[in-house]
Amino acid sequence: MLFGALTGTAVYALVVLAQVSDDHVPRLSVTLAIAFVVLSTGAILLSLAELREMVTGGGLVRAVALRLHTAVDHAWPKVHAAHPAISTPAGPPNESIEITSLRGGTVQQIDSPAIVDAATRCNIHVTCLVAVGSFIEPGTPLLLLTPERPSAAELRRLDRAVHLGPSRLIDHDPAYGLRLLVDVAIRALSPAVNDPTTAVQALDQIESALLRIAPRPLGTITHRDQDGTPRLTVPQPDWTAVLDLGLAEITQYGADSLQIHRRLRALLDTLTRTVPPSRETALSSYRATLDRSAHALTDPTMTIAAMVPDTQGLGGPALYDGPTTAT
Repeated sequence: MLFGALTGTAVYALVVLAQVSDDHVPRLSVTLAIAFVVLSTGAILLSLAELREMVTGGGLVRAVALRLHTAVDHAWPKVHAAHPAISTPAGPPNESIEITSLRGGTVQQIDSPAIVDAATRCNIHVTCLVAVGSFIEPGTPLLLLTPERPSAAELRRLDRAVHLGPSRLIDHDPAYGLRLLVDVAIRALSPAVNDPTTAVQALDQIESALLRIAPRPLGTITHRDQDGTPRLTVPQPDWTAVLDLGLAEITQYGADSLQIHRRLRALLDTLTRTVPPSRETALSSYRATLDRSAHALTDPTMTIAAMVPDTQGLGGPALYDGPTTAT
């Protein structure tokens, strides 16, 4: 859009310049051209300021998190139109058919409504054999159809419902958004960079995403048609897989960082107050891992400091536990 505005301003200025002569100056047109140049200059400066913010660690994680929230809402609605997964109807080998990929690439999107519509017309059940974000080679099985073989036209529609591309996209792949945030964090924790504050900023956004995901139905789901008949089973990560994606590597690479210890403890405390009881076990496992890492620190003072939750990593205020006297 910015380049379009700049190009339009330049073309307009050239057209106005062509109308200027010794005995005629189109004052209104010249004034508008000057105004457009001023506005374009302001837009360039604003874009440079936004770019400067984007190339910082904090700006990058905020930009990723914004798209991640949209992807979470799309991939994991608060109330699924689908129902818990069921087993694919069993039958002899000749009663099922696999659709294999003619192309290679990354699965960017599985168009569930299109598959359900096709499966309803053909009176079949479709099991998706690949997950969004997976890289596949030509000939990889994509879909398993039971119990009948659809027409060639329907097979083509089902094949096109699995969208492939050169790389993963956040829009329909929230796990990729989490992956990017984790990559920012562990890169910041590498000895060559040693920037735990950026890792804490990434954990801020990971916490926000996990809070958004925590109350939603996760795991493999089966979509049904309007009559309630199961038509499509799609593999999706469960709560443990999502939690491992967001926290496992940061816990590993931040084992020697006080900021990471304290920020992770605050994150686990926040999630514990929010998640359903059935999902608390995975949080307890990470808390135990942090305890072991804290006790492995060589200095007892550092161990004590690492055991304190802190939403800022280091330097944050203590949780309110009653009035205190200023010192």
